[in-house]
Amino acid sequence: MDTVEKTNEALKQLYESFAYKQYKMSKFEEYDLYAGNKDLLASEGIITFTDTNGKLMALKPDVTLSIVRSTKEQAGTVSKVFYSENVYRISESSKTYKEIMQTGLECLGDLDDYSVLEVVLLAAKSLLKISDKAILSISLPSLISSAVESLGLGQEDSKKALALIESKNIHELAALTEGCDKKAAADLCVLAKLSGNASDVLEQLKELGIGEADTRILSLICESFYKTGLGDILRFDLSAECGTAYYSGIVLKGYIEGIPSPVLSGGRYDALARRMGKKYGAIGFALYMDLLEAFSKVSEPAAAESVLLYTEAGSAVDVLLKANELSEQGKRVRAVRAVKGGVSNV
Repeated sequence: MDTVEKTNEALKQLYESFAYKQYKMSKFEEYDLYAGNKDLLASEGIITFTDTNGKLMALKPDVTLSIVRSTKEQAGTVSKVFYSENVYRISESSKTYKEIMQTGLECLGDLDDYSVLEVVLLAAKSLLKISDKAILSISLPSLISSAVESLGLGQEDSKKALALIESKNIHELAALTEGCDKKAAADLCVLAKLSGNASDVLEQLKELGIGEADTRILSLICESFYKTGLGDILRFDLSAECGTAYYSGIVLKGYIEGIPSPVLSGGRYDALARRMGKKYGAIGFALYMDLLEAFSKVSEPAAAESVLLYTEAGSAVDVLLKANELSEQGKRVRAVRAVKGGVSNV
């Protein structure tokens, strides 16, 4: 069983332990499902074909849209599903069309605080199934958007402000908001810089005295993580994803050491559900297994218990015999050629 398969099996057990049911879908859906929501897809390219009945079909580039469409509205209920499905899109790593394994979960329905905390906890635990060197970063676009709106900027300048905040360009942000209320503009510049340890960010928000209603969920997340022993991997970055149209609440990004791009992405997306005619709340995340597969191929080799140093003048046969002897004793051995000034790259 390879790394991705092992990870998927571990994730399946994790999600089932919290009473999530597996969701399965066809390889393709009617193109109309994606055509009206292209701005919400991770990749612009959609592979299409015409079915024998004349309908335009698409190899699925996304799973969430299908889940939202198929989940019925029932007052007072919550639907919890997880999936491990192949999607067909342009890969971040190769920039070509790929069949990509995507694993994730969705929680839809009459959501409460517990529903949100559960999904965020499972996002963190999912990262730790991949690596113990993981970070879960959470942002809150609504807080930044409200702060920008309070300045009374025009539509274009508001868009510029959000872009500057997302790029952490505080100097140009200050110049753009120079004519606005001084305290509101100064608070926005502080918000744009808030990033780091979750408890530290919360303390700074309390000192500012703004966004108490918005940040209540951040306080609950922080409390639950520290009480479950996961506080060390939690980060708050208020400037991230502030211009997104997909998410209407918290936004999740998960990272593991050795991969520069997020391996996990998700958040609260009630707005997408509304767009598809649903009145319920929705939150979830996805893990991009193609990045994990690429990571596993370049992982460091197992550490050696024995290192054999040899020179060019020595006998290669003798070195090989010694290496073989140590290997047969059950030890990990690495032979390294000594050169002038150090050792060779092996």
